Amino acid sequence: MKYGFHDVRNSLERASARETAARVAAGAVAMKLLEEFGIKLHSHVLSIGRVKANPPDQGAIDWDAVEESPVHCADSDVADQMMAEVDAAREAGDTVGGVVEVIAEGVPIGLGSHVHWDRKIDAKISQALMSINAVKAVSIGEGWDLLDRWGSEFQDVIEPVTDPDRPWQRKTNRAGGTEGGMTSGTPLVARFVIKPIATLHNPLPSVDLDTGEPVQAHFERSDVCQAPPAGVIGEAMMALVLADAFMEKFGGDSIPETKRNFEGYQATVGPRLRYS
Repeated sequence: MKYGFHDVRNSLERASARETAARVAAGAVAMKLLEEFGIKLHSHVLSIGRVKANPPDQGAIDWDAVEESPVHCADSDVADQMMAEVDAAREAGDTVGGVVEVIAEGVPIGLGSHVHWDRKIDAKISQALMSINAVKAVSIGEGWDLLDRWGSEFQDVIEPVTDPDRPWQRKTNRAGGTEGGMTSGTPLVARFVIKPIATLHNPLPSVDLDTGEPVQAHFERSDVCQAPPAGVIGEAMMALVLADAFMEKFGGDSIPETKRNFEGYQATVGPRLRYS
């Protein structure tokens, strides 16, 4: 209606996963840049439908095993249950959604800004992930779990400095690696909910846009669950945001110049300043 279309297929194609192919390609380039500075991105599925994973702590996740998992899950005990959930939805002519977590390790302190609302790194990541087709909610860190916690239970306490050459460390990472709109030096963690695909083998009631008469919705060939591949898109989108923020902070005319800028900055943000 907004664009004067008489066929919703014009809009449907923009909602297809095919639209994200270019984003993933660009994200791969961003990841290669970030790897030059020790930043690596991963993703894994936390839930599919009613089946929820109980993955190990971030530092203990076997990412090679995740890549081999058919459902891209870090909890091998529930992988079969997730596949059964997808099979059940397929047999019922239905679809199923899920929750995906994206993690960036090795992110330095200070990407983003507390000064301007549009430069906050968590806001940029949220927008990037929310822009993925079918994503309906985004959480930074344990954002969805904070409603039933007091402040003293949620804050990430900074550990005392015992080694001036050791990076700042925290006992927890509930805030997901951000603080005040900037990265805190801990792993950057974001989760997003991807809804069940709208095109169903058993179509729902709809209407003809020309006549207003009731019709059955058109069935478009689609997957039953898009949570596992959505992690790849999520990694690409987070990589694009981080690469942009990284080059804004450290960028030069060459990789060697950028590395010099980065290394010079890193020498100013550690606990060693306390001893200088």
